[in-house]
Amino acid sequence: QEKTAGSIQEEDDDEEIPPPQAPLAERLGPITLDEFVATKGTLGQGAFAKVLRVKRQSTGKVYALKVMSKADIVAMGQVIHILQETAILNQIAHPFITNKL
Repeated sequence: QEKTAGSIQEEDDDEEIPPPQAPLAERLGPITLDEFVATKGTLGQGAFAKVLRVKRQSTGKVYALKVMSKADIVAMGQVIHILQETAILNQIAHPFITNKL
């Protein structure tokens, strides 16, 4: 069949599309803070949170861990903001945005 501009040609791909992966939290299973060790100090700091570079001891994989003070969040009236941030991070998947565990 000859290709012309705007024509649609069927592809003879026999490749199977892999099934979607389960969410990251499901694949990793239950996670506790005891599984991580801080490395190389603080990556960043904000008004009521700081981000640490941590390594999961069982896998050696490196993560960013956001540490927040509940008392500061409540005192600054940021509870709704934090809940919204969490909801958004649970819904998005983008290569430039860190996945939430």
